[in-house]
Amino acid sequence: IKDFKLDNKPDPVRNYILISSTFRKVTPEFIDCIKSISKEYYHRNKSDEKLIYNIYGEWINQAAVGIQWKGDDASLMSLKHDIFNVAMSYEYHEYYFRYYPDYNDYMYERAKCRVSFDTYPYGGCSTIIENLKMQIPVIVYAGEETTSNFGSFIYNRLGLDELIVYSYEEYIELALKLLFDDDFYNQIIHKLKNVDEKKYVDNNEELIHQEFTKLIKEHTKKN
Repeated sequence: IKDFKLDNKPDPVRNYILISSTFRKVTPEFIDCIKSISKEYYHRNKSDEKLIYNIYGEWINQAAVGIQWKGDDASLMSLKHDIFNVAMSYEYHEYYFRYYPDYNDYMYERAKCRVSFDTYPYGGCSTIIENLKMQIPVIVYAGEETTSNFGSFIYNRLGLDELIVYSYEEYIELALKLLFDDDFYNQIIHKLKNVDEKKYVDNNEELIHQEFTKLIKEHTKKN
């Protein structure tokens, strides 16, 4: 993760949502969850405001400048993109793929998002840490698989248990609470501002590697 400090963080836009992973990790169940949130948000508002999902990522930046994503040929990537477009189409929300060649511009634009949705069962890791730097709350779903627990491991370590859910019902409930309950949202932002970065970056790479290895071993034993 590049060293990035946001000196002038923009005010978050209430209906801007960040998808905290690449679309390659999105499942039909996760998209159904997103659609439920979008529909409820739309109906709770007294205006016609819709949620706007912003999808960023290294793979978008690379694809835009003609660099092939490792492990996927161009035809497979295009097919996944087309499937995602069909699945995400919905009358109650909008979504956009964002491309910013400059890293600082990329991070600044991401910081406009009020909240981030981590994918499940294949969750993010580096994007969650990036969002910590930008003080963006990420909803993480802790599951049975190792790939579902990187986010919950980070948040447990930092005392951010309020952002961990264990079902799609809890996911939807927490998303709407972060979108509509300003007092709760501001409490979370306050906690994010006071997170000790040394617990997850800088000189603790070896310690985090050890704990991730332990996490993987524990889940391997369970399964």
